[in-house]
Amino acid sequence: MSSTEKEIQSDDVLIIPLIDVQIGIFFTKDKYIDWLIYRGHDDDYIGAIQSRNEYALASRDDGYDNTYFTIFIPIEAKSKTIIHESVHLAFMVLDYYDIKIDVDNHEMLAILTSHIVRELSDILKKEK
Repeated sequence: MSSTEKEIQSDDVLIIPLIDVQIGIFFTKDKYIDWLIYRGHDDDYIGAIQSRNEYALASRDDGYDNTYFTIFIPIEAKSKTIIHESVHLAFMVLDYYDIKIDVDNHEMLAILTSHIVRELSDILKKEK
């Protein structure tokens, strides 16, 4: 990053205690794409994100300096979208820590998803 570049900050951060994970929250697709560009994603990936009609998107970015979990979700998102993206985020976090989910081991997915849904809903409600 050059000294003239400004780091792109998320609009808010959701913190998962105990495992010290932070999820950057972006309320607009344009700002999320700016962050992807700042992080050095290739043009093909950014183009694919820009062309998709995604209403919301959760991702894990294993960058050169750190792993980032992010979500683009509009403030007016409905409950079903919050839940849907929260499952993606919970799965990505558990996968990052090599916690495997299967028929005999899925309680952590349920607990983490519930936490993310609750916290994300509160953040979005506060922003309305």
